[in-house]
Amino acid sequence: CHTGVLNPPSGSVAVTVPTVYTPGLTQTLQVVITDPGAAAWGFELSARFTNGNQAGAFTPSNTVAVKIASSVQYAAQASPGTLAGKQFQFNVSWTAPPDTTGGAVVFDVAGLAANASDGTPNGRTYSAEARSASAPPAVNTNGVVSAASYQAPVSEGQLISIFGQNLSAGGPYAAGLPLPPVLGGVQVVLAGMQCPIVYVSPAQINAQIPYGISPGEAPLYVQINNTPGPSVQVTLAAAAPAVFTASSTGTGPGAILHPDYSAVTATHPAASGETVLIFATGLGATSPAVLAGAAAPASPGLSKTVETVTVTIGGSNAPVSYSGLAPGFAGLYQINAVIPPSVSGIVDVLVTA
Repeated sequence: CHTGVLNPPSGSVAVTVPTVYTPGLTQTLQVVITDPGAAAWGFELSARFTNGNQAGAFTPSNTVAVKIASSVQYAAQASPGTLAGKQFQFNVSWTAPPDTTGGAVVFDVAGLAANASDGTPNGRTYSAEARSASAPPAVNTNGVVSAASYQAPVSEGQLISIFGQNLSAGGPYAAGLPLPPVLGGVQVVLAGMQCPIVYVSPAQINAQIPYGISPGEAPLYVQINNTPGPSVQVTLAAAAPAVFTASSTGTGPGAILHPDYSAVTATHPAASGETVLIFATGLGATSPAVLAGAAAPASPGLSKTVETVTVTIGGSNAPVSYSGLAPGFAGLYQINAVIPPSVSGIVDVLVTA
């Protein structure tokens, strides 16, 4: 009934929920509305499973009413909160589902900041979402692999994919450069070091392994807010080359470009003597070193691989003119290699470090 723009930049609404809910436990959720200059406040809050069904139950109080819409229970203000100021909080009693069979719980909240008379004109409405997982984050056994080949082992500086359950309480979220150590409340910790994060979702995280981690076995765990999951052992090598593929599945045609940055394909093949650009990850340390998560420098001052990188195409040596980080990217390596003579057709490309 209130007019105005949804989610104006002047304020916000948030609901504080448990990272992981305990079945049957009754707890207090805080709905906080922030808006400078407002004097009347209201909210609506629902708790649902991802299939849309109601999750748990709200309990009415002197300040909170419990209503039903489309067979889903929701909480709202019993009467508008009246207080001039920048922020107002409603406390809502919620009892978690009796078991975890429904999975994660999605909390959707709307907050209203209005004028002193609670009039309909110029009310500012905000919306937000929060999630509670049914269990702590858990990484699958052998679930830490190269983001290019989906195989192990992995190496310092490599882009990796982590597969598991309850890996985030929301999302998916994607990050820009420089890659952050925390995204959507999610952290990835390997050998005590935070991994810069590219992407998070409940079932998959893409991240970068920090530089300087020695080869061997190291523990990795995922933490959401203050809730860590169990650790898994990750095998680290000095280098673990993996070429990205055009299908982003780890198999099939490689992510290989002509010098004009057009894709090498069956209908637009590379020619003998041509230098092609091969995009990979897992080629190990570079010189000069670049901080994990940071964009690699552009020419001049390219960051080249410390390990010697060789390439064969169709079983023949393909001379390498450059192997190092792809300028402007994090964790992405570029190899410039020359197509050998007398090579034609669809052939294998082998990168060795």
